[in-house]
Amino acid sequence: MIDENGAPRTIEFNCRFGDPETQPIMSRLDSDLADLVQAALDRRLDTVQAEWNPQTAVGVVLARRRRGASGCRLSRQPAQRRRRRRHGSRQ
Repeated sequence: MIDENGAPRTIEFNCRFGDPETQPIMSRLDSDLADLVQAALDRRLDTVQAEWNPQTAVGVVLARRRRGASGCRLSRQPAQRRRRRRHGSRQ
């Protein structure tokens, strides 16, 4: 978002620990995550400060295009059957 002075401000990081986007963000955290989590559990986040490395971090996710005519429909066939059919074998 842009504040009233025209400066950009982050209002939310939408990432979970299972998301690839989390890795570059968390790699910049200089504080001990366990200490921050414990402070949150103890309801004393106002007494701790997260320390961040000022360097830029970037994450790159590579994905391949799906095979098949539909492109995005998920197959309900077992993996074994899909693999055989893809290679043309019906053993």
